[in-house]
Formats: sequence, C-alpha cells, structure tokens
Amino acid sequence: MNVVMSKRKISAKRLQAAKIKGIKVYQSATNCPHCDGIERYVSTRSCVVCTKAKNQERKQREIENLPCVLEWHLVHTLKTDNEMSLINRYL
Repeated sequence: MNVVMSKRKISAKRLQAAKIKGIKVYQSATNCPHCDGIERYVSTRSCVVCTKAKNQERKQREIENLPCVLEWHLVHTLKTDNEMSLINRYL
C-alpha cells in the first residue's frame, strides 16, 4: 500500500529534521511563489533567495539615504554659529 504524502507534510518533516540537525537552511517540497527557490530558512521558513534580495534592496535604500541622515544629525547636534558656518561650507 503506497501512502502519498502531501507536500506540506514533506516540508514539515524536512523542517523538523533540519531543526534536529541544527542547520539553518532546509529544502522545502514546495517552490517559492516569487522566485521558484526551494531553500528556506529554518527560523523563519522564508525563502533564502527572496530574503537575500530584500536585504540587498534595504541596504541600498539605507546607503542612498545616508547623506540626508548625516546632514540632519550634524545640523541638529551643532550649537555654535562657527560650527554651523563650517558645516554649511561643506554641504
């Protein structure tokens, strides 16, 4: 008698095996709907490829916004007019 297991049960068993082994990534039985990747993180069950892409985009946005943050920080932490004129010279 052949027992056909659902893809969810297969993924759950693989997840449990990965937790027991102490590894960070396991191969899911179902593909990611966004990128068709099969590797997922044990801790969050999220797709490895999608997570890395989202982190890359977030870091790029932070780098693009860095000059604005530095300017705001410098303007709001300096108190004397001499320091402000020095900053305005470089901005």
